[in-house]
Amino acid sequence: VHEVNAIFKDLAAIVVEQGAGFESIETSVQQTAEDSKGAVNELRKAHEFQKTSRDRACCLLVVVVVVMILCVMPHVHVTEPSLFGVTGSSAVVHNARVQAAHQEATVVTPAAPPVEAAAPVAPRSRQVASVDHAGDPSVVEAPHDDG
Repeated sequence: VHEVNAIFKDLAAIVVEQGAGFESIETSVQQTAEDSKGAVNELRKAHEFQKTSRDRACCLLVVVVVVMILCVMPHVHVTEPSLFGVTGSSAVVHNARVQAAHQEATVVTPAAPPVEAAAPVAPRSRQVASVDHAGDPSVVEAPHDDG
């Protein structure tokens, strides 16, 4: 009987010891559940923050591109018509050039006066352009050869 009593006392001590372990495990599980809920809330906040900062970055990029275009466009001069046609103020310049070229091509030169019979023609003096040492251009009449 003493041995059975000792076995039950040992069993009770083991149960008490195991009970404390089970309570510790239960507390840890509850704490983990609460921490997981907090982590989910933090992830939602981080996702929203990331989404708004991405939207802000896109808006900022668009603003920077528009400002750069507005700063660069006044300094760009189109000298050739584009593939899709000429537009804007360069169209006016292009159209003026086309009209001027067309007028030059259609200008009719007057007919030369009839040549009269052999009248002696006095020889003209030749004019020679030269540049002096100072770099100034001048026109000099060259001597006339009669032969």
